[in-house]
Amino acid sequence: MSYLSVFLISTLAAALQSSLGFGYGVVGMALFPFVLPYMTAVTLCTVSAPLSNVIVAIRYRRFIQWRKLWLPLVLALTASAVMSCLIASQAEGTLKQLLGIFLVLLALYFLLFKDRIKVRDTLLTGSVCGLLSGLCGGFFGVNGPPAVVYFMAAADGDNRRYLATAQTFFLVLNIHITVMRIFNGAATTEMLYAALVGTAGVGAGTLIGLKIFKKLDLTSLYRFVYLFMAIMGAFIFFTA
Repeated sequence: MSYLSVFLISTLAAALQSSLGFGYGVVGMALFPFVLPYMTAVTLCTVSAPLSNVIVAIRYRRFIQWRKLWLPLVLALTASAVMSCLIASQAEGTLKQLLGIFLVLLALYFLLFKDRIKVRDTLLTGSVCGLLSGLCGGFFGVNGPPAVVYFMAAADGDNRRYLATAQTFFLVLNIHITVMRIFNGAATTEMLYAALVGTAGVGAGTLIGLKIFKKLDLTSLYRFVYLFMAIMGAFIFFTA
């Protein structure tokens, strides 16, 4: 394992996370499996990400939409607990193939259908997105996209509300999934060393993202991330 690779991947993923509101899990799970065992990669994503979540949530704490947060969060916590237990018994090759398929389908949704499907701020939408976020986070280490869809709708165009509420959601969910991983025996020495390096990368990436990425063309950046996600998903699937 290359700790330099872990640091660089974490830095890139956190920079995207702090500017787009999601991305750590997407980029992390597209790249970490090439330098880490699958279970270590999944665990690392949820162990390292909270630092970025905390920094952004504190910065925009006055804009957290607590009433929009609680229902998706409760359902996500429940779903992620179930999936974290199920994943422990799966073969690594199968998990990588499923991850590859998931990343490709997720990229296709955002590239082709995101602007065509209008998501409304309702209890049903919040429930479904929260449930999907927990399932994806528990199984793939990628809990962002389903929740992002709902919290963007709930924010009603206010980027500060979106960032504050989404990052608070991810903070609690990531800590919860990490505890479940440890409970299921994922806290190996290798993972702990990788987590220390990854957390350092998260700190650096978050500061970079907050200062630099907001000056970029976010529309083009989104498209680049989705294309990257699809390519890496296909590569992971065929090389698993």
